[in-house]
Amino acid sequence: MKTLDTYLRNSIKLRCLGHFRQNIKDELKKLGIRGTQENYFLDMSFGSVCGDVRVEGILDANDEEEFDNLLIVCKREMTKRELEVRPVTQPFLYNWILKHAELMKKSMILGVRRAAGWRQLHIKRC
Repeated sequence: MKTLDTYLRNSIKLRCLGHFRQNIKDELKKLGIRGTQENYFLDMSFGSVCGDVRVEGILDANDEEEFDNLLIVCKREMTKRELEVRPVTQPFLYNWILKHAELMKKSMILGVRRAAGWRQLHIKRC
């Protein structure tokens, strides 16, 4: 990214959602979360499309403020679900996403993808 910042200062820099999705899946796998439970956490992050129904995830935010608000809303549900699936004292996944929040806001949210001219904004899961 440093090279892009040097030579393409004013360009919009996107991160690959597919690779980031895989990063989240890898973290979930380490935590022993798979299948339907895995899909729940992925959908909270990326949203989901099934037929004509679109459910937004935190990466569907149009700007950084909306992302922050969606993240606050998701915290309670995400933490509750993780504690149901993994009876631990300290949930991990929300903190992992929070650690990557700035990266997500700058290079992955819907508003950034639109500004870059990305046409396929949502991926169908079912």
